Amino acid sequence: MKTVKQSVSTKSHESGKSKSVSASGESPLVLAQTLLAAGETDRAMSVLKDSGSNDAITSARGVCLMRSGRAGSALELYRQLVVKEGCTWLRPDTPVIHRTNYCTALLLSGHPDGAVELINSIEEQSHPSVIRLQQAITAWQSKFTLWQRLQWKMGLVPNVPFQLGFPPGDILDPVRTPRAESPSPTDVTLKQAV
Repeated sequence: MKTVKQSVSTKSHESGKSKSVSASGESPLVLAQTLLAAGETDRAMSVLKDSGSNDAITSARGVCLMRSGRAGSALELYRQLVVKEGCTWLRPDTPVIHRTNYCTALLLSGHPDGAVELINSIEEQSHPSVIRLQQAITAWQSKFTLWQRLQWKMGLVPNVPFQLGFPPGDILDPVRTPRAESPSPTDVTLKQAV
């Protein structure tokens, strides 16, 4: 059983930026993922807020926003993170999970047409995050009536509610993260932070 330990905040004298680390030395991303798996979205966001700023932390904040029902805010955050400035295509130099998180925010914000186009443009089609989103989109499209399929082919978004079927977003890349660092909600016990 995995335990989340107390998070402490330290301040770097060189940069002046706060950096959050857990008492057990876990990174803020691992700690945030563990908190999210346990349904502690506000605490995860707090850990990330105290962790300085880089692209991985920003992406993780977007995951917290999506999981707290604020997909529109996550969409704006991801747009700045992964869309090439002044363009409409994704920056290929960003990690796959940042791009799939953006696609997820598009889906949850009511823009499935844009999400489908972007998910199909990702080169890493065999990545688990890409496959999972494609499966969710296929499941959504399978609910279309004949008329709705025609609408979709003509570029209109049918009025069919979209459901992911899994918690939105990835904080850690499932390809690069050992299973031990990706706890399931049933394997997580939280201790009260003092």
